[in-house]
Amino acid sequence: MDPKRLWAKSKPQHKGEHPSMFLLQHLKDVRAAADRILDATGDDQLRALGLDPAEYRDRLRRCVLLAAAVHDLGKANDHFQGMLLGKRKDVPQGIRHEWVTILMLKAIRDGLLTGIDETDFAIVEWAVAGHHPSPTHASPPKSGHPGSGAEVDLQTGHKEFAEILNWLGAS
Repeated sequence: MDPKRLWAKSKPQHKGEHPSMFLLQHLKDVRAAADRILDATGDDQLRALGLDPAEYRDRLRRCVLLAAAVHDLGKANDHFQGMLLGKRKDVPQGIRHEWVTILMLKAIRDGLLTGIDETDFAIVEWAVAGHHPSPTHASPPKSGHPGSGAEVDLQTGHKEFAEILNWLGAS
C-alpha cells in the first residue's frame, strides 16, 4: 500500500489496488450510492415516518447526500492511515474516524458547508457519528484508548485531502 495516498480501506495482500480503496473515490462512491437509494426509496422512507415527501424530499436529500459525502473524512489522520498501513499493529487508534470526522466538520463548516442550518448540520453530524454502531465502543467516546498516544495528526494538508475539499465544494 502506497503510504503517500489517503486510504479508506485496507488492500488485501495479494490483490491489486482499486480506486474505491482511496478516500476520495470511496466518498464519491458512497454519495452516489446514497443518491440512488434516495431516488428509489426516499419518498417511501419519508412516508414511513409520516412525513410529506413533497415537503421533506429536498431536505432529506441534502442531509443524506452531505452525510454520505463526508462520513469518512476523519480517516485522514495518522492513526487510521497507520493502522491500514500496518504501522500501528499493537497500538489502537486514539479516537475512531467517525469522531475525527465530526471535529473536521466543525472546522470546515463555515468555509465549505455554507447554507446548512443548525438542525440539518446536527442531523449530518448524527448520521456521521452513528454510521458504525457497536456495543463495544462508546459513542461519543468517553476517553482515548490507552497506549494510543495523546496526539493525532489530521492530514488536512495532504494533497488528496485538498482534492476532497474541492470535490465537496463543487458538489
